[in-house]
Amino acid sequence: MPTGFFSSLKDVAGSPYALIAYVLIAGGWIFITFRNSRLKYISKAIKDLPESDRKSILLQEYGIYLKEGMTSEDYLKARKQTYAFVFLISLLLMITVIITISLLQSNKLPDNNASEKPLDPAFCQAVDSVADNIANGFIPLRGARKAKTDTSTDLDFISTIKIPGTKSNVVTISPDDTMYFASVYDGGDKTLAYKHYLEFTQEIARCKDDWVYLPGLKGDEGFGILEYTSFVHGEVKISVTFNISEDSSYASTVIFVKNGKDKK
Repeated sequence: MPTGFFSSLKDVAGSPYALIAYVLIAGGWIFITFRNSRLKYISKAIKDLPESDRKSILLQEYGIYLKEGMTSEDYLKARKQTYAFVFLISLLLMITVIITISLLQSNKLPDNNASEKPLDPAFCQAVDSVADNIANGFIPLRGARKAKTDTSTDLDFISTIKIPGTKSNVVTISPDDTMYFASVYDGGDKTLAYKHYLEFTQEIARCKDDWVYLPGLKGDEGFGILEYTSFVHGEVKISVTFNISEDSSYASTVIFVKNGKDKK
């Protein structure tokens, strides 16, 4: 099915060809409904009449002579089936017209990929550099030590590489693991945080189209994570999270970690 087929269905109603189809099917439905009502009336009227009188009434009503061996009941039944068949054909024609118009319109829709902003090579290069350094604990990326703001035993190093579109690029060393952490958005607007989260995952997906892509996973609310998306390639795992921190500010973050060692 071509891209945009279903989205183009809403535009079909405004097409003059679709309008013609609607008029035809409505006209056919009215005609067949009337003729079926007439059939029921005639069937009821001739029910108790002799067969010869029935044929005479059918001749007056439809102007036809019944074939030899055909009863009036057979004719009325065949007539009813004919009307049903005509209605079915009309309905199929209308559906065909609508589908054809939808296909034609969807082929005319602009390619969404064509309107996307060009992929920044620096973005993909930075992501690749971080991913390539997971195995060695990000040692080449460790810059100055970051001053502690709490009593945590974790060690934070400011990264020598900053991923475009992020802030607070930090290498965090904890007793459990070594992670590369970057903030995509950190603020109180939940809608804006989620928008940044989705846009960032799309950017990574464009850089890592050969990685295993696991979108829209339910997070662990115990860690404040509402949703996350993962990209996995061997031992490397990139998780972009949409979470709420302890101070109730919404955030979107990206975490590089060895596959299987993150808390999600």
